[in-house]
Amino acid sequence: MSHPTDEQLDALIRETLGPKEQTEILTHIDGCESCLERLASYHERQPNVFSESALGHVAKHPECRQSFVEETKAAATGMRATRLTASTEVSFSLNRGRSLGSGGFGQVFEYCDSCFQRPVAFKILQDRWIGHPEVVKRFLREMEITAAIDHPGCPTVYGSGRTDDGRDFFWMQLVSGSPLSDVISSAHGSKNLVLRRGNEQVRTLLSMFKQICDVIAVAHKKGIWHRDLKPANIHMHENHFPVVLDWGLATRQQDVDAVALPSDGTEITTELTRAGDQLGTLPYMSPEAARGEIRSVNHKTDIYSLGGILHAMLTGDAPHAELLRKNSNPKEALAEIGRGHQPPYECLPKELASICSKALSADSTARYKNARELAKDVDRWLAGEPVAAHSYGWTGRAMLAIGRRPVTFAASTLILAALVVLTTLGNQWRSEATQQRLVAEQRFSLALEAWTTLIDGVQENLGQAGGTAFIRQQLIDEASKGIEQLVQNAGKQPGAELVMIQASLELAHIQRKEKGEFEQARTAYLDLKEKLESLAETHRLPLRYKLFADATNGAYQCSLKLDGTDAAETYRIEFEKLKSEFLQQYPKEPAAVLMKSQSETQTGRREEDKGLDALPDALECFKAAEQSILSLPEEVRKRTVYQHEYLIALADQARVLNRMGKSDEAVSIQQRVVDEMEVLTQVEPTRKHQIGLVEDKMSLANMHKQSDPAMAVEMLVQVGRSARQLKENYVDDDEVAALLRDVIENLATAYRSNGQPDKAIELLSAQYDLQIMSQLVAAPMDRLLDQAFVAGALGMAHQSNEKPVEAANSFRNAIEIRKAILNRDPGQTDNFRELMVVAQGWADNVEEQNAETVKYLQSLCQLTDKDGKASNYPAQLKRATAILFYWYGEHALAVANAETLPSVAEESMVAYSRTKELLLQIDGVPPAMLAELESKIQNADELYNKLKSAEPQN
Repeated sequence: MSHPTDEQLDALIRETLGPKEQTEILTHIDGCESCLERLASYHERQPNVFSESALGHVAKHPECRQSFVEETKAAATGMRATRLTASTEVSFSLNRGRSLGSGGFGQVFEYCDSCFQRPVAFKILQDRWIGHPEVVKRFLREMEITAAIDHPGCPTVYGSGRTDDGRDFFWMQLVSGSPLSDVISSAHGSKNLVLRRGNEQVRTLLSMFKQICDVIAVAHKKGIWHRDLKPANIHMHENHFPVVLDWGLATRQQDVDAVALPSDGTEITTELTRAGDQLGTLPYMSPEAARGEIRSVNHKTDIYSLGGILHAMLTGDAPHAELLRKNSNPKEALAEIGRGHQPPYECLPKELASICSKALSADSTARYKNARELAKDVDRWLAGEPVAAHSYGWTGRAMLAIGRRPVTFAASTLILAALVVLTTLGNQWRSEATQQRLVAEQRFSLALEAWTTLIDGVQENLGQAGGTAFIRQQLIDEASKGIEQLVQNAGKQPGAELVMIQASLELAHIQRKEKGEFEQARTAYLDLKEKLESLAETHRLPLRYKLFADATNGAYQCSLKLDGTDAAETYRIEFEKLKSEFLQQYPKEPAAVLMKSQSETQTGRREEDKGLDALPDALECFKAAEQSILSLPEEVRKRTVYQHEYLIALADQARVLNRMGKSDEAVSIQQRVVDEMEVLTQVEPTRKHQIGLVEDKMSLANMHKQSDPAMAVEMLVQVGRSARQLKENYVDDDEVAALLRDVIENLATAYRSNGQPDKAIELLSAQYDLQIMSQLVAAPMDRLLDQAFVAGALGMAHQSNEKPVEAANSFRNAIEIRKAILNRDPGQTDNFRELMVVAQGWADNVEEQNAETVKYLQSLCQLTDKDGKASNYPAQLKRATAILFYWYGEHALAVANAETLPSVAEESMVAYSRTKELLLQIDGVPPAMLAELESKIQNADELYNKLKSAEPQN
């Protein structure tokens, strides 16, 4: 090129040249003596330019100004000193190439590493800094920091050395590709950049931004701060991955911490960083850097610069670019930045403006805590989720809620839109069938992603609204048809089969969870398992494991309902095997870790069911579930599904600790669960989270029943209001109805504990429907469940009020309702357990012990232990069955004594014996209890023999 003009030299000094032009000028100056002299004397010929330049204005003291002058001269003369002497070993393997630019201390060239036949970036200390210990230290620190990052987004350092004349150097990975500043300019110059989630250029830019945040997050985790982040220092490598360069101003937290302040509180100064100096580049400079507060420049300064990069990506302008254009005096501009100048955000969507504003906050404490939090908020915007930095009004939250959880009146519109998309995509495919296969694959991939998003959105979002099972099924049906059509039009593409299986899996979930069609759902789950088995080429995919586990777990749940624990055990074992394989193949895959946590939770609950002696083992399982979630990266752990699972593990721990008598510790943990669940529900007020919050508050209240029953009552009254509000919002939702029943029953129990049985009776009587006993065959299942709970709780309330007749009547009603439920759904384990509880309550309160009561108890025992099946029950259920047999024995023994019936005495002996058999199968049964049973068996046997011998002989 020709000699640069004065204006170009001016721009070179101001650092306002683009990377390409800067490289060309520096390359020319490297071999041009006259231009070297011009550059060296430029500050003398143009003092005004020097003093007002973006670099020159930092020289506030004479010694600083002189240092800058010397630096400018040295930068010019140093261009020539680029060759290594022959005595160094690396000189034989590195061949000099073109100049890539220079900084304050070093110069960078492209070299060829002849040993490995690869281009490298070669950085060498300028000759003017030879023997300058502070500069050498800074240069070497840059090398060490660059090497320490160890991330694809930072160049790999290959080696280092020193020339014979004492100049340090190192060489590293050569990052090819354009700087991010060029990418941003190109994107905004194309006129196609529309700031919407669906815009491909926006998604590409923001994907790059998240990758940059990841690089900086890794650096920050290692205590390294870049301190000069800007688009010009980030280059897009050949694989389009952004690589952060120029760590020359970077520092380590340990270096800053090692420097103590003098007793007078002033900053320690060195020739490299003086108090009052400004670190960074003016258009992206943070307020604390502009004020020269060196010790305040830390990782939060990098967060500010990341916000500036995000602003540039979205607007095409650096955050302070407009300020610098309007203010020709850099000192004044610098002062304005130091006071907290904010760029205009009017052109940005409100949520993106909030993200930028938070990152670019003048108060460093108000910025994002770390780079990953910033990236996560960008990710939320891309996903259409609430942005943490943005304050939503009720209309904004309503629009988000509609977008993420469409209500019934919008469902038909969504179905119609899905059909239109399907038709349009199909037509496009047919009309473009003759184009290149690559184009077809790209279109298929996008369409497939759209349908997958629809499936996920229906299940995760619309699925949170009650009474929408039919709508959900219609939407997922349409999504499945859409994918089937795409597969027909595009041919088999990678992943299509798995997405089809995913869609079918959602339908099976609806059959099981919403419609109670367990047989049909199980058939669907098993069919999907066969299809997954046939996909040999996708055997190692994480998604396949997840789908296989979901299908297996679905089959387990259906078999549990239909056939009981023994029949379902095969699927449980298979699920455990899948979990182990998944974790072995993908130990860090979040879905696998979540599966592990859920499995540990299930194991813990099985241990808990075994009784008091197994509670320590159950507690360890729940702690393991918690640790599994905590092992995930922070950005993953913050997702709501993992937060919720984490809180479930804590709540399980609190419940077990309370049962173990460690109430203070239990209350402390449960209070934390409630607090964190409230935050989670505010951020994402889904049905699942609202239900979880009510359950957690109810558990906390129950933990106060013994120590402070009055407080428990007060808390449960508040919980009851929340549960009723949920019922109003989700009128047809079975789970919400069950939750309200639980709250009412617990409140009634709290009234009894607080010495207020009358209030409990009043509360429950208002809920009880006297007509239910005549409608056991025709009443809906949810109404039967509701009234069974109310009748049983009412029996307990009457028992506390010392009214055995009323208690027995209520318990008898509860038994009949439970039997009706059992006839309709034999697989309802919870109903079975409650049946035995109310049966015991009736047996304990019925005043007359006669042949009728004995016969009734016998029928209940036969129902619960048909063909000896109680031996296979879990510990708690087995114990409940044993207690029922005990009451059967008690009534039979009393009647045998009163009516001298040897056959009934024999019945009592059999009942006591079965009680003992079942208790012997449970760990931790007190020996005294077994001894008492043995005594009763002996008494019954003696009575039988006595009565039998007293019978007249035929």
